[in-house]
Amino acid sequence: MRARWWWLVVALTILGLMEHYLMYLLWGGVNAAALWTGWRAGWPRRAWLSWFGAQAAIGAAAGLWILSAYKVIAGHPSPWSLVAPIDVLRRTLIVTTLGMTAPAALALWLTLPSAVLMLIGLWPRGRAKTFVGTLAILCGAPLALLMVGSLNRPMFTERYVIFLAPLLMLLVARGIETIGR
Repeated sequence: MRARWWWLVVALTILGLMEHYLMYLLWGGVNAAALWTGWRAGWPRRAWLSWFGAQAAIGAAAGLWILSAYKVIAGHPSPWSLVAPIDVLRRTLIVTTLGMTAPAALALWLTLPSAVLMLIGLWPRGRAKTFVGTLAILCGAPLALLMVGSLNRPMFTERYVIFLAPLLMLLVARGIETIGR
């Protein structure tokens, strides 16, 4: 990305973080993927400095926002529930493949083919190792952040992970492509 556009990335990310706390999961996933991609691609020092500078500005603005809005954020009643990590994965798989209205009795069995294809899609081969690693991090980092955040206060609900659907479908497509070879 050209240096003149970093300000736009910073501004849009800050606005997103001020809008909804789901954005913190997205920000964490994108940053984890950027670290992976930058390391694999051998970013030059200037790119690393630009990236870290942008993240520092975003983090400072987010910190100020949290300090000023903490009473409103902390007092929010919610339908969150305490969920075991394996259930987070199961419920995420169901909601991203079948949707939120899937019949509970059949949901796990109906998602099994997609889960197998996602696992096959995660198998790194050839030049796609960086792509697969980036996809895995983009999907895994928000879930890991959600699980870690739930240790203090339960905060899992399916609608917070539905944004992972396009990324997981890319893994399904990669699995189908891998089988086709």
